[in-house]
Amino acid sequence: MMVINVPVSRLFGLGLAPVEDGGFAGLVFLVCRTADEPRVQLDFLRSWSSFHDLSGRYLAVVTPAPDAALIVQGPSREGVGQVVQNLRLHGDERRLQSPSGNRVRMTENPEDGSMARSAPVMPRDEGEHGSAVTRVATELQEFFGISESLLPCAVVVEPRERRVFAVGLTERTTLYGLLKELKIAMEPGIARVNQARSEVARAREDLAGRRRRRWQATEPYGPADRGRIARRLREAAEGMDDDAVRLSHWLSDRLLLARPLTTDEQRQADALFALLHGRFGVLPLRERRGLLRAVRRAVDKLNSLDDVPGTPPEPCTDADLRVVDSQIRLSRERLRTREAGLRRALRNIALSPLVLSVTRGLGLEQETTRGLLTWRQCTWPVTVLAAPERRRPTISYEWA
Repeated sequence: MMVINVPVSRLFGLGLAPVEDGGFAGLVFLVCRTADEPRVQLDFLRSWSSFHDLSGRYLAVVTPAPDAALIVQGPSREGVGQVVQNLRLHGDERRLQSPSGNRVRMTENPEDGSMARSAPVMPRDEGEHGSAVTRVATELQEFFGISESLLPCAVVVEPRERRVFAVGLTERTTLYGLLKELKIAMEPGIARVNQARSEVARAREDLAGRRRRRWQATEPYGPADRGRIARRLREAAEGMDDDAVRLSHWLSDRLLLARPLTTDEQRQADALFALLHGRFGVLPLRERRGLLRAVRRAVDKLNSLDDVPGTPPEPCTDADLRVVDSQIRLSRERLRTREAGLRRALRNIALSPLVLSVTRGLGLEQETTRGLLTWRQCTWPVTVLAAPERRRPTISYEWA
């Protein structure tokens, strides 16, 4: 369920995003006063959580907030604005302007300036929400150009095709039943969307992993840095005695393995550090100390890594990094392909033909003139779907 605290005219004026752009496949409004059909409104309010779960992420059942504080945008000591209580959401109050001419916006919570929010459970009590639904019935009716004779009804708005359907509600055609049939009709498309979402998630995870690996490879004392240090250590070991050469070559190879040193390996590294204090061949003192410091820090970096069995070798040469960059480009292209597939799957959830098919199955007929007013504020095409009008029986007499 989506609770809004702005007039529906403003909601339409903001532009409704289609489902492929992060919006909804359809928005559903209940147009019903308590006295029109008490059972319709009662079932709607008492089944709030069921409506919320049924509509899911593709259909938004929209209902007004029971009460709203009016906030005048502008600076204040609290940084929010001037709060004026006890003003209703819809009706004449929506045209109120502050004396300074600042734009007025509505919010249910003075600390929350959002115009709409998801509500899995009913925010207020049943009576308040019932009163709110009743108060906006005329506003919705006039905005969509729906005749009083069609109430109670459900208005289904399709943002992508910019179409509106006014569906008459009866004992047989309930709002919950209508949404359930729509959900059933949407299920094949939703299944394809869910599959596409899963593929996008895997592609994003793969790309993130490769980028993370690339970043880790080039971070200070990462694989690439350790590879350069290992090559410098191997070159500097030339001309030393056998023990120093052997340990230097061993540590050069060991720096390329991305896992912590074992206890025995750490003892060998410490022995090498002790030997290398004065055995860096012909290296000047400054370079010798710099290399020894770099080798120690590279070993410390290894020891800070998690020991994960089966971890693949990390890229440590320029050629390795070029391979990783190529893999990142392929992963990025794969992600774009998956995202395009998801967008196509979302676009294939075409609500308009489903509404027509479902209502036809419920025994409703498309009306051309009945149920519509000659003028409406909504500029989108409005289609009325209602139960066939009962014809009064005609009686003929034959005179003998």
